[in-house]
Amino acid sequence: RCEKLISELEGGTAVLYASGLAATFATLFHLQPSRVGVRGGYHGTHNVLSLMRDKQQVVIQDIDDEVGEGDVIWLESPRNPMCEVYDVKHYASRAHAVGAKVVVDATMAPPPLQKLIPLGADVVVHSATKYYAGAAI
Repeated sequence: RCEKLISELEGGTAVLYASGLAATFATLFHLQPSRVGVRGGYHGTHNVLSLMRDKQQVVIQDIDDEVGEGDVIWLESPRNPMCEVYDVKHYASRAHAVGAKVVVDATMAPPPLQKLIPLGADVVVHSATKYYAGAAI
């Protein structure tokens, strides 16, 4: 039931995991990128990326660096703790033009505050124990 509701809110297919970090790991494991562009954000995401770098030779780079087919641009928007908001449409256009994917961690602003699938995000992740659950961030 919860997956169905979140699917309707997001405008895509939802898959629930026990934590946002589990969703992060599952997403990256599924996509198997050679490079991941990321800037700041949740330290747990960087821990997963470090593991992928060490075990699978994934290159970790900035979101504005060059990407190619199969790569991932990982945005956290709004980004904790300063609440910077990224232009998802811009990054999606850039990524999709070369066959890369865009993943957005939207923990700080889930729908209805922002709808990311229509903006071009391929995957949206949340930690439902935060904003969705009513926790003060």
